[in-house]
Amino acid sequence: MSGPRAITESEVPKLVEFLDKELRPGKNWSVRDEYPTTFTGANSKNLFIIEEQDRMLSHAAVRYLLLKTPQAVLKVAAIGSVVTSPEHRRQGLSQKLLSLCIENAALEGADIAILWSDLADFYQKLGFTLGGTEVSALIDDYLPTVESNLIFRQGTNISPEVLLRVYSKHSVTSVRTIEDIRRYLKIPHTRVYTGWSPSGQLEAYAVEGKGADLAGYIHEWGGGVSKLIPLLNFVKKQHAGPLTLISPVHSEGLLRKLTELSIPLNYGNLGMIKILNVSGLMQKVVRHARSLGHGSFVFTEDQGKYLVGVGDTLGAIPNQSLLTQLIFGPVPDKFWSNFSPEKQKILTEIFPLNLWVWGWDSI
Repeated sequence: MSGPRAITESEVPKLVEFLDKELRPGKNWSVRDEYPTTFTGANSKNLFIIEEQDRMLSHAAVRYLLLKTPQAVLKVAAIGSVVTSPEHRRQGLSQKLLSLCIENAALEGADIAILWSDLADFYQKLGFTLGGTEVSALIDDYLPTVESNLIFRQGTNISPEVLLRVYSKHSVTSVRTIEDIRRYLKIPHTRVYTGWSPSGQLEAYAVEGKGADLAGYIHEWGGGVSKLIPLLNFVKKQHAGPLTLISPVHSEGLLRKLTELSIPLNYGNLGMIKILNVSGLMQKVVRHARSLGHGSFVFTEDQGKYLVGVGDTLGAIPNQSLLTQLIFGPVPDKFWSNFSPEKQKILTEIFPLNLWVWGWDSI
């Protein structure tokens, strides 16, 4: 048995064959089609395997995202497609691969690693913490909407440039190219719904499904709330069964409107997060605080503990798990109990940072 190691560009087809067998048996498409920006020759150095006598046994992928937020620019290592052939499970192979993913991501200057999994206990042993906030809105009936002059369409024959223009209006985005979006539009089982003005301007879009994942989930959307709500009503009319729209918690206007429409909202975690560059991330938070005018804000590391506060009132953060929740939420209410109301107000203006990964970028 050898590895873990990164594959070569020429080994990508062999890796895809292994992943199709283990992750997509019986499907008439490939994982390469589902994740067209991950399983490429250009990303081969971030695709890791363990093998035995030239046979692939286990795999994990990393794809780097550059997230632009109002508070900071974050380099994120998204980890996914973690799989081991059944006869070689429970031998620690995935753990070895993940350790290499984390090590390489730190060397690449990533601020955090993020992954999505139901195996929280397993990933917590590797230092991951459930963090960030994802809001799920269950749409199981038509929405009561005002009259709209939008023209609605379904289909993927859309200009990537036009989609990018609307997507870029979000306050939190990953950096995408036009070619990225062109590839995303070709993902199997991706249903794209759009709303157009009478003059032919794209006003809103919503994306449901992504290969074998996210069926019944609207994981990408864009446009103003007044345009998006009528579009969601159109999507519901085309879709049999309930729909779930997933949203960042900072999309306050949309969430407020959904609440007014009596759409139930469920608040959960965005994913499992591991901080890779503690000092660099803390410095970004400090710069964010300074930009808000909070020059007395303190955020530093001292003898293995993390200290945060305002002026001479500091609180100790004993571990990275709580540090992750402080920076990205949800912040435990009891954490602020030792601060005065005035200082609590300052700290809650700083924390948490907005963090979100749109569905097309997940791996």
